[in-house]
Amino acid sequence: MPRLLVVFLRDMNPQGDELGNRILTAIDEGNAAELQEIVGDVATFCFKEPAGQEFDQQSFELILTLMLQPQFLNLDGAYHLLLWFEYDWGALTQRQKQRLRERIEESYSRYRDWMSCFVLSSILGEYYCDPASFAILARVALSAEELPRALVPTGFELLARNTSDRALEEKSIGQLTKLLTDP
Repeated sequence: MPRLLVVFLRDMNPQGDELGNRILTAIDEGNAAELQEIVGDVATFCFKEPAGQEFDQQSFELILTLMLQPQFLNLDGAYHLLLWFEYDWGALTQRQKQRLRERIEESYSRYRDWMSCFVLSSILGEYYCDPASFAILARVALSAEELPRALVPTGFELLARNTSDRALEEKSIGQLTKLLTDP
């Protein structure tokens, strides 16, 4: 991310949010290990269980913004920050989940780190596990470049395994079968 963008993002938070600054510095330096450490320090690891507290809105907004920035999208290890959503799924509000799903669809095909696509497919298939996520995965399977498209089966597999909707399970298995012939 160009320095100018880092300055702009930091200016969005004039109170000097230490966590936000740590995240931005790690991305600016291309330091995925630092992102992993940051998430390890702040995540509640509630996964799907209610957390008792909501996901920090300021951190949420920062991550959504980063999910459209080329330096983050190209960062080998960006997935460490994305894993925070899995770790603290139960802390996300319904509105945050809605906005996150929209951002996942908007950014999925732009990641250059295969693990980021894997994490996003897992979130869609296991955590959302619904027809809307099926539709996103189906669109990515048709339109994405090879790397992101190669991780779509993960989402369909998790959908098929986790849904209680028999029709959605069958549609997911159908997509998996169809993807067997994907060049």
